[in-house]
Amino acid sequence: MTESLDLVQATIARLEAEVAELVSVRGALDFAELVKAGAVPHRTPAAFVLPLALDAEPNALLGGDHVQRLTETVGVVVVVRAAGAVAGGVLETGAPATSLVALRAAVRRALAGWQPDGAEAAFDFVSASLAGVAPGAAFLELAFALSWEV
Repeated sequence: MTESLDLVQATIARLEAEVAELVSVRGALDFAELVKAGAVPHRTPAAFVLPLALDAEPNALLGGDHVQRLTETVGVVVVVRAAGAVAGGVLETGAPATSLVALRAAVRRALAGWQPDGAEAAFDFVSASLAGVAPGAAFLELAFALSWEV
């Protein structure tokens, strides 16, 4: 695989095709605008795919040859609004329309073990955690990593 493979765009396309529960899948710049505005997407569940890291191990060979293992980590931030409305400071209904646990499982199934076209390996699931909450919404971040040698 070369670094010219856009894992963010490939991941967006994969989530759009495989996770029907998501009403929107966007990239990092759209997420940045949302954060800048202090807003939550109007329609949820929504996902944002972010290029989290590109890590490199030291050169594995001595002498003039060069072999290095690279690992690219892609994050998926899933945003879910509460299904009910808040009246007088009290949430009127209990659960979101689609639970974070169900979405976490659907995203993990879609990406873990999936090998994008042009990649030498498949994505590994790395982690999932609650990334934050906002009034009436929750943000879940999942991380997936793919490694290759250059």
